[in-house]
Amino acid sequence: MQTIEDTFLKTTEVKEKHYLLIIEVNEFENLIRNSNLTIHIREVFSLTQSKHLTIAVFGTDKVKGEQHFAITKPQILTKCYFRFVKKERGRSDFSS
Repeated sequence: MQTIEDTFLKTTEVKEKHYLLIIEVNEFENLIRNSNLTIHIREVFSLTQSKHLTIAVFGTDKVKGEQHFAITKPQILTKCYFRFVKKERGRSDFSS
């Protein structure tokens, strides 16, 4: 995995098989709207070499009865589960 430390790009080996992607709802909607969700997920798998991906979507203004996102057929070849985090605090409480 590549990280930036003291303005230098550093590559480190990651042996974790599970990866948690935390993304804001606006960015998530844009990925779906532009048909880039599948590409983004593949890039995450490629960069992290993980076997399982959990996506936490946060940033909704208020609690809604249903989430209306076009996730019906995002053409994902691997199992992915979507969970919505209602508040910033939910990021630390998030568990898969």
